[in-house]
Amino acid sequence: MPVPSVIVLAGSKSDHEIVKKVTDVLDEYSISYGEFVASAHRNPDQLDRILKENSETKVFICIAGLSAALPGVVASKVDQPVIGVPVDSALGGLDALLSIVQMPKGVPVATVGINNGANAAHLAARIIGVKKKNAEPVSYAEVGVDREEEEQTVSEILSIIRRSHVTGELPQGHFAGGIRHGDEIISLATDGVGTKVLLAQEFENYKTVGIDCVAMNVNDLVTTGSIPIAFVDYIAVERQDKELIKDLVEGLVEGCVQSEIPLVGGETAVMTEVIKGIRIGFDIAGTALGIQKADRMVTGSLIQAGDIMVGIESSGVHSNGLTLARKLKLDPKTRKELLRPTRIYVKAIKKLLDSEIEITGMAHITGGGFTNLLRLGKWHYNLKRWEIPDLFVRMSEGIDDREMYRTFNMGIGYVVIIRPTELEKTLDILNQFYPSYEIGRVEEGDDVTISGMSIR
Repeated sequence: MPVPSVIVLAGSKSDHEIVKKVTDVLDEYSISYGEFVASAHRNPDQLDRILKENSETKVFICIAGLSAALPGVVASKVDQPVIGVPVDSALGGLDALLSIVQMPKGVPVATVGINNGANAAHLAARIIGVKKKNAEPVSYAEVGVDREEEEQTVSEILSIIRRSHVTGELPQGHFAGGIRHGDEIISLATDGVGTKVLLAQEFENYKTVGIDCVAMNVNDLVTTGSIPIAFVDYIAVERQDKELIKDLVEGLVEGCVQSEIPLVGGETAVMTEVIKGIRIGFDIAGTALGIQKADRMVTGSLIQAGDIMVGIESSGVHSNGLTLARKLKLDPKTRKELLRPTRIYVKAIKKLLDSEIEITGMAHITGGGFTNLLRLGKWHYNLKRWEIPDLFVRMSEGIDDREMYRTFNMGIGYVVIIRPTELEKTLDILNQFYPSYEIGRVEEGDDVTISGMSIR
């Protein structure tokens, strides 16, 4: 993937609100960027490393308060344009503004108003020569999926759900829920396949979305260490169609066979006034049941700084991000690839759980992309770049890197977190099933980054 076009440098973590003003506008232009915190006074060596690693970036935006040395120091070390954003830390921000404006001859720094991170981003866009693209959606928000609003809704729902809790239940917020029954946890996961049903209708291929439905549930379930034991489904159709329902059920059965569980029941509803579609409207969802000893559950509570993240390759887009993907101008071959069924990781994870390897956390990379790692606890999930499958490269044209990693799995469908000493044994087991490799480390913090680019 390309080097970020803009590097956003903040002199302090307390400048995060100004940083967000910058990155929000850069997102509007679909300009790739990396975010870093490095003080010119306190972290000069770290600053030098950041500048060296991003020597090919096009513009540096430096946010600083008080003496505000950061923009000038950066301008003295790089040849690219530097934009300074003074921060109101003291004296109304006038001290920082004057410090940034009064650069010596030969060390130019463009300066915007106090706290005006948005204008810094607009100026960077003009320097680079990028205009806003309105013809094609470049983010989930532009196709009607607002992640922030969705997260707020989920948070409010969870506060309501907690009223039903009794002692012994697992905490909310993980990939699956569960209740204690003696010394065991009975777990449940429920999900559908989203707008992938529209792709199935487009290509008149209904035999694989049943696999997706099972996969989305059992992959969530095993992230807790729970072993799937049964599955039930729900199919709603616009009108009765025997062949459609038969194809959907065949897919469900295939998914259950791959997961080594039975399909024990389900419901089919004809809802002419509710369900609509391209050819014949339908929706499909399901619920997976699992069980595990309470002391063998994997919730992320044992994660420590220094743990290793191992990524298991995906089979493609899987069943998330299709609302955006379907709106992209993709050739027919690429579009058909979006229908490839979601990979089921149950057998690989079961073998890993049966080993003596200490697994501290697991994540299914679904809606929200790699921000899913934050479900495991407040850590800095420091990911390094891997070889991105050609499918995602084709899809990424005109879309910001950050949006890609926040929406799609980018070739990694599942993440296992382990102790550093367990890496070789973990890879030996997982590579018996699907290509797997180290993709990053856990550090102190509360963020997800890809080679320094924050995607939270």
